[in-house]
Amino acid sequence: MSNVTYVNSSHAIETQVGRHSQFGSKTVVVAQHPPLVLRALFSLCLMIVQPCAAQSSSHELAADYSSIVLGGNLRGAGNKPFRLQMDCFASTGQQASAARRSFDYLGTDGEAPRCIISKLNLTIAGKPIRFPERGLEDIANVTIPTGVYLTTRGDTVVLHVRGGDGTGAYKVRFLIERGRITAREIETLDPEGNPQVKREDLRGQ
Repeated sequence: MSNVTYVNSSHAIETQVGRHSQFGSKTVVVAQHPPLVLRALFSLCLMIVQPCAAQSSSHELAADYSSIVLGGNLRGAGNKPFRLQMDCFASTGQQASAARRSFDYLGTDGEAPRCIISKLNLTIAGKPIRFPERGLEDIANVTIPTGVYLTTRGDTVVLHVRGGDGTGAYKVRFLIERGRITAREIETLDPEGNPQVKREDLRGQ
């Protein structure tokens, strides 16, 4: 075995290398490296800076949505095609205060509404569904786009509208039978935070 000694200005390291039959010990001079303390400090800086840069680049803000258009086919209820469009307008300032005095809006938690439904169109198998004004006038702060969707209960089509947050969170379910809205179910939270459901008959409205 031959000895190879690596030498730089800060320290020398001696190590064994593979068998060498023609040479004895050999001294190899290598380039000077930074002291170990400086290298450790440099590595520490990288550990601090890199996560901060990654965090700042991945920070995203959700968009504010004011309308939604859905289309597809219902599961059950004859697999009928549907199309839905909902638009909301933002109410601010005096308009919001006046709106707050007009109704006890869902999803507001006692505050003036930020967004009120201005249009709700739904067609099922090409037939428009008429929504009575009474069933829409108190709905506010709808969670768009994820809070609006359709399901079926046998032959009944259910339009779900969810909105608000915290103690003001709510869910409204419109029940559609034979092309007409027959009722809506309003799910809110009681003062203890437990869900409570109220059903309103909308036939004849």
